[in-house]
Formats: sequence, C-alpha cells, structure tokens
Amino acid sequence: MLADRGTFQCLRTWDARAPEHVFTDGITKPILFRCVALDDPTSSARIVTKHLASVLGGSDRDLFAETAGALIARAMGVEAPEPCLVSVSQDMACLARRFCVKHERPPVPPGLAVGSHYLEGLSPLPPRSTKQDLGNALRDAVAIFAFDVLFLNGDRTKGKPNCGLLNGRIVAFDFGLSLRMLDQQSTSAELQQARLDAGRKNLLQGALRNARSGCDWDPVVGAIMSLDTTSLGHVLAAAVGSTPKRVEATCAHITDMQTHAKSLPSWLEAAVRC
Repeated sequence: MLADRGTFQCLRTWDARAPEHVFTDGITKPILFRCVALDDPTSSARIVTKHLASVLGGSDRDLFAETAGALIARAMGVEAPEPCLVSVSQDMACLARRFCVKHERPPVPPGLAVGSHYLEGLSPLPPRSTKQDLGNALRDAVAIFAFDVLFLNGDRTKGKPNCGLLNGRIVAFDFGLSLRMLDQQSTSAELQQARLDAGRKNLLQGALRNARSGCDWDPVVGAIMSLDTTSLGHVLAAAVGSTPKRVEATCAHITDMQTHAKSLPSWLEAAVRC
C-alpha cells in the first residue's frame, strides 16, 4: 500500500464470493470471505471483513479508523495485514445470513465493507514475551507501540492483544479504536495524557521497558516525517465511514507530529516509563 516517499495508493476493492467463517472472540465478530479482486478476476484472497452492523455499540467512525489506522501503521513500519474494501452483493449478504444466525451476529448488509487480508499461520504472543527482551522482534514492538501511543490506540492490551507472531515477526491487527479524540478540540495536555494512557495499557510496554538495547525511535520518526498527507487524504476519502472532518483531522494530526518531530522520542519514552 505504501509507495515511494511516503505516498499512498488507492485501496484495492475485492468482491465477496463465499463466506467461510465467523470470528467469535471479539465484539465485532468479523466474517472471513473468499474474495476475487475486481481489477483482476484471476486473483483471489481470504479477507476478514467488518461491517457497520457488526460494530456493536460503535459507529462508522470505527470502520474509518480501521482503514486509516492500518494504512498509517504500515507506513510507520508496523507489520500489519493490507487493508482493502470488500463489495458484498445482496445475494452474498443473504448467503452469509446463516453464518450470522448461528453465531448470534447481526446480518451482513450489502454494500462496501472494511477488509483486511487474512493471516494464515498467525499464533498468539507467548505471555513471557511481553515482559522480557524481545530480541529480533524488538523493532516490530517499537513500531507497534509507537503507532498505538501517537495515534491514541488503547486497544492492544493483555486482555485484547490484537497482535501475534508470524514467521518470527510481531504482526498487529484491529485498528478500529485508534485515532480517538482527533475529531475533538483537545488541548496539548489532554493529548499528552491520552498518549500516556495508551502507553500504560499497552501489551508491549513491559517488553520495551526491559529491552536491554533500549528503543530506537529514529525509524519511527523518519517514517512519520515521510508521510504524504495529500495522498493519504485522497485514499481516505474513499474509505468506509469517511467524512471530510475525519480525513482533515487525521491528516492534521500527522502534520502536527511532523511539526513536533524532535519531541516524538521524548513523548514515546515517557509512554514507556509511565
């Protein structure tokens, strides 16, 4: 999704062809569909989808944040599944209904859904890995923690890890609760407190605090400085749940961090040590 010099490419759209599974270990209960790319019928993939009807107690803001958060996180060096759009036809929505009824899930509405590519072979993080030095996976933990703190995602906790191991890398997913407070007129002090709160609750805080080699924030800062908010704004305008205000607030938040680039390492260290 990320091209040269921090520019973003358009979200790819896939056509849902067959429901395969309902994930029941979260409140959104996303559905796994076998899909075919609209721009290349020979290309197929298994894609996890989220729909407004499944965001129990939430809103389309969460669906917008799912896409925006994944795009930004990947641009910051986070290992995360590629976000996309999934087109669900009326016939496919009816076919998926039996899955929904079986798992006491609201029915899938026809239309566009938020999607992310399914990660085959993802395994849970060992409990001890969040309390000791992570070795080769430290770079992944640094990038994930930095995203969660700077983009106010308090949803990666011991109770809800929202990350796992794949081929020796820590992979993050589920970004729907990121970008909180960005559509409000928050003061600098309120944002700083929100960053500390996100760090304090984060599953990876202990591992970073105990890292023997310390945390190198330079790659994170460099990635943020390279983000092109113009191209990001164009991509986010087509995201599910997008509004001009949400797009503007997200891009303005990035611009503000670019302005305060020299302060980012101290903000992140404070979130590690709090």
